[in-house]
Amino acid sequence: MTDTNNTPASTTSAPVKNYQPLFSKYINNGQSTTFKGDFIGQCALFAQMLIAMAPVFGDSATKEAKVSKKDIKNEMRLANGESSSDDKKKDKKKEKQDKKDKKAKDKKDKKDKKSKDKADKKDKKSKDKKDKGDKKDKKDKKDKGDKKDKKDKKDKKDKKDKGGKKDKKDKKDKKNKKDKNETQLTEKSIQNVKGILGNLENSISLYAPCMQMIKCPEGSNECLGLKEASINKLKSDICWSKYLNNLIQCQASGSGKCVTKNIGLAVTCREYSTKANTFLSTTY
Repeated sequence: MTDTNNTPASTTSAPVKNYQPLFSKYINNGQSTTFKGDFIGQCALFAQMLIAMAPVFGDSATKEAKVSKKDIKNEMRLANGESSSDDKKKDKKKEKQDKKDKKAKDKKDKKDKKSKDKADKKDKKSKDKKDKGDKKDKKDKKDKGDKKDKKDKKDKKDKKDKGGKKDKKDKKDKKNKKDKNETQLTEKSIQNVKGILGNLENSISLYAPCMQMIKCPEGSNECLGLKEASINKLKSDICWSKYLNNLIQCQASGSGKCVTKNIGLAVTCREYSTKANTFLSTTY
């Protein structure tokens, strides 16, 4: 069975496909006398209710994990649908471009310095020649020098002001671009999570309530593994349901940075999902 994750499906029927015989083997043999009739169907209905009500009442599965800068970068990449290879290629491309830009800048700085040294040398030579003149020439030169200093100071100030304005504009443009990217990322993440939860009727999380109530046969690692996998999957589905609701509410409020604000929750959801999938992928 292909396992999935998000908002509860409209159906209340028990999950089917590949894993049903495995779970049924333990559930039907060890079912509680509390339930009569379609025991698995009742468990599935209860699991769907827990997932549906998660955004309202919350759950221990929805506690946000503490995240590092690496976690944030990784989650933003995953939310954007990028793979680790895409990330490495992007970093390598950026590093190559940075080196190219630095080389071009160093070359320009060297050329500018050479031109400046040449101009300074010419100015010095001209200055020495003028110093040999009479007092009037010196005075004229001094006046001219003062004017030049004033002009240089003014030019320097104008350049600084212009640079400051450019820096402010660049920062503003960068912020606007970042906000736009996060807005697009939020929508993409919402669609991704809807896809996770869109096929809930086939999720092993629907077996979790039944598996919690049965006692596995002594020495049955398969039963214990299926129980743990289904419970972790239910926690994951509950967590994604809460995460999806948070994104939708944040998007509706227009507050921005919706994915960033919920990264800790997304990391928690993925951790539960990974725990559930580890047993299934290594056993079946």
